Amino acid sequence: MTCTCTSRASSLDSNSSTTSTSTEDFLFSSISHNQNKLFITRRLCESKFTISLAKENITKTTYAIKAFPWDKKYNVPCLSYAKECRIAQFPHPNIITAFDCQQELQTEDSSNQKISYTIMEYAKNGDLHNVIISDKINLGDIISRTYFRQLVAGLEAIHEKGAAHLDLKLDNLLLDENFRLKITDFDLCWHPEDPKVISKGSVNFRAPELATGICENPQKADMYSLGIILFVLKTSGRLPYDEKGFLNGIDMKSLLKNNQSGFWQKQCEMLNKKASFFPLDFRKLFVSLTEEDAEKRPSLKEIKEFVWYSKFTYSDKELALHMRDKINETLEIHV
Repeated sequence: MTCTCTSRASSLDSNSSTTSTSTEDFLFSSISHNQNKLFITRRLCESKFTISLAKENITKTTYAIKAFPWDKKYNVPCLSYAKECRIAQFPHPNIITAFDCQQELQTEDSSNQKISYTIMEYAKNGDLHNVIISDKINLGDIISRTYFRQLVAGLEAIHEKGAAHLDLKLDNLLLDENFRLKITDFDLCWHPEDPKVISKGSVNFRAPELATGICENPQKADMYSLGIILFVLKTSGRLPYDEKGFLNGIDMKSLLKNNQSGFWQKQCEMLNKKASFFPLDFRKLFVSLTEEDAEKRPSLKEIKEFVWYSKFTYSDKELALHMRDKINETLEIHV
């Protein structure tokens, strides 16, 4: 998912307006699920694939519907749909739930094209990109660690099946109604049955081997993305370096490789923070995860042995309370 599904001010209100409210813009107006009708109410976002909000006619439960156009050349479902359906193979509290996958539906718009679609749980609190970048909410160490551990837990369920996500980034980490993290967007997911890795990842979050197209260990590529996300969580949205060039006139990636103490000093200067902002246990975990050599990166099991990872986190109830407080504080500042 390469978009922010809702603005923070409206994410707590399922009736707020979003990208589209005209049914004429929808690929279809309703679909059947468990012998009930799901009516499309609005478009959540428009990225590579259209994602819409749907409401069940009896229980009024809301769902997210992700639509995949068929391959017009060969008149078959697109590969991304088949990969997205793999969500169902990884049932876990920190992975978005797919309730149904349907291979063929004729659209109701003027194009009259065939699409496939997935019916997923609706994460009403948007994504971490929305929280950190758009709304500039400073999560703090404990919330950041709590989300990092939830991310590791969800990724563990994927890796246990021998698979890899290969597009981990803030946009693909959703927050449900209780602010629990949910990994989403599996249309680039790799599985051992796949003949090759097709994902190129996302710029600045991807492992170097994904950028070059030579990825021999997809699960280790996920570890690199974890490292970037770890840094962004800690710094409230700042990337450690730009993979395509300089950050504030400095090649931070080369600095990290050749002079780690200089790298951390520069980071503190740019953030206007003291050296203690990046404690040694955090530095060790970040550096380990972002090793250029994929085989030197830790496994998920090894991540749990790092001191930073093992420190205090919030329970689900505490997390929800603290996140609501953070959001209310931010809204008050911008009023």
